[in-house]
Amino acid sequence: MPRTIKHPALDPLKAKFPSIGLKLREFRDMVTVVVPREHILPVCQFLRDDPALHYDLLSDLNGVDYLHFPGATNRFGVNYGLTSIPHNNRLWLKVFLDPTMDTAPGTAPRDEDLLEKGGARSLRPARHHFPKSPRPAANHDLERLWLLSPAKRLPPPRRRRAGEL
Repeated sequence: MPRTIKHPALDPLKAKFPSIGLKLREFRDMVTVVVPREHILPVCQFLRDDPALHYDLLSDLNGVDYLHFPGATNRFGVNYGLTSIPHNNRLWLKVFLDPTMDTAPGTAPRDEDLLEKGGARSLRPARHHFPKSPRPAANHDLERLWLLSPAKRLPPPRRRRAGEL
């Protein structure tokens, strides 16, 4: 017999967002609501701003790559662990992402906004490529990287002499 999932946030979520297709899962008494990516921002704002729920802490945030996961239909997933401190409740939100599509509308800053604020140009997450980090081969490479770094908080590394610990 299927078990009914009970959680204080489920009824208000279903009432506020009846047509977006929320899916519910439960594993070891942890309730997860699967939210379509384009609705994650309004759902999070509702959970935060509703006084009866008041999920005021993002306690966990992680990403999952489902590349070789059996039966997976989406490549990536993002899990949000929300905590309501006043009500002592936890809720998980899960969003599945497609690498060929942009981030949910309204969640990523626009290039124009960053330029107005003096920040660096942002790249769209779907097209972002991370540069390879430099791996110094020797102690003199560490010293060179230290000289190039904008924040010189620590002195350059000291070269050790033969037989020194």
